[in-house]
Amino acid sequence: MSFYNKSTNFAVKDSLTTGDPNKIVSGVEIDTEFTNIASGFSSVDSTKVDVVGSAVADNIVTLTSSGAIQDSGSAISDLYSTDDLKTDLNASGDAPIYAARAWLHFNGNNGSSILSSGNVDSITDLAVGKYQINLTEAIEDTDYTIIANCSRDIEPIPDPNSGELDRAYQVHVAVIDESTFKLFTGGAQGGSDTDFNFFEYPRITFALFR
Repeated sequence: MSFYNKSTNFAVKDSLTTGDPNKIVSGVEIDTEFTNIASGFSSVDSTKVDVVGSAVADNIVTLTSSGAIQDSGSAISDLYSTDDLKTDLNASGDAPIYAARAWLHFNGNNGSSILSSGNVDSITDLAVGKYQINLTEAIEDTDYTIIANCSRDIEPIPDPNSGELDRAYQVHVAVIDESTFKLFTGGAQGGSDTDFNFFEYPRITFALFR
């Protein structure tokens, strides 16, 4: 729907030769256009203009059956509150909720084999037990925290009291920048607590928080 109809095609005048009287823009033509514009606005149906006579700030707007807008009487917070989110996430208490900004599950025996992930673009296999993680979307700074774990699919699990779990299943993190960091997996070998050896594990996971 158009509320304004143009009477004069002013662009055509540009192609006319100098001296052609039709090339001149007359006051009558300009006055006619302004009259058309004024007439167009005055012909707008005021019932179709979306104006709410009485409304509460930050309330949700809804449409009537005739297409007019109205105040719904409900605020945006009434739709879904923080308490609703906590309930859906099975989180109780007053402590805030912080979501992971990235996460990854990959096979360390094949460094580029991503099993499942979120906000991870790729893995660069640097060497045995050394991986560079490349994020899809960068974090705002390098003050993020990474919780990582590695394991192997074996049974029985080594005796926790033997010290083998402490020595052999270790993940070290080196933050490079806002979108890149490195994971190093391995541990001490042969009962030593000082000699670190790089190992590959079939299950390496991490979650990044900021």
